[in-house]
Amino acid sequence: MVIATHENVLRQAPERVFFRGTGALAKGTGVVLIPDAVTTDTGQTATDDWGKRSKIVDVPTKGYELHFYGVTIHDYAANAKGQWIEVLRPGSVAKVYVNGAVTIGDVVCCIVGGTDVGQFMKSPVTTIGIGCAVVMQTLTGKGMALAQLVNWGPQSGLVEVVQLKATGGAHTFTKNGMTHLLAQTLSANATYTLENGTFVGQRKGFFCSGAQTTNDLLVTVTSGIQADDSTAMVSFSVDDANELIIVEWVGDKWKILHKTGATVADKTT
Repeated sequence: MVIATHENVLRQAPERVFFRGTGALAKGTGVVLIPDAVTTDTGQTATDDWGKRSKIVDVPTKGYELHFYGVTIHDYAANAKGQWIEVLRPGSVAKVYVNGAVTIGDVVCCIVGGTDVGQFMKSPVTTIGIGCAVVMQTLTGKGMALAQLVNWGPQSGLVEVVQLKATGGAHTFTKNGMTHLLAQTLSANATYTLENGTFVGQRKGFFCSGAQTTNDLLVTVTSGIQADDSTAMVSFSVDDANELIIVEWVGDKWKILHKTGATVADKTT
């Protein structure tokens, strides 16, 4: 059988899924699968093999950054009961909404949480994988861009953009992918505990896209080791613009893969 299509028809793999959120959705928004969705109804609890669970999506939030599923094909109005929508799966050529200027060939990654949730952003520290897209159209500002949704490699873990609280104190972040820290003046250290990973190869990174003035983000590592495979990593901190650290779970510890400017401690201070 021969299937003939026009040369300008995009290569796409559409799928109908259920969006459990109640807000409006814009075309080109990334969504994630919710593999632990349950209800109290018969046949839909955690012990049931509920088929619809494989079709439930939402905008990207903490805890689901390894479950990127696709991008919306259309705009959808808010619906208090959730709604069925159409998405394009990884491997498709789609229109994605980027939150800044891009050049053809750039790699962009879907955003977890925040005001730009589900949009795509260009970053110098993006880890390419599922959840990213290769831009096929130059834009001088934010807007819809033609892009190929990456369908090779592992889940990227997406990207998170955070401005720390000015008062510092405890924060939570995604446990996978990259966290971008916007500029902030901190009256005290911001803190976070990086708990043990859940699979070998799990990666987490922190990048200061802006300076953290006066104080730092201090990350306590539950189990960590430095790049030499012998020196303990009890904590690390970042503060200056462009400081970066990427760690990987190697089975029993987080190990430093790379750091630029980050300060690492081998004992409690």
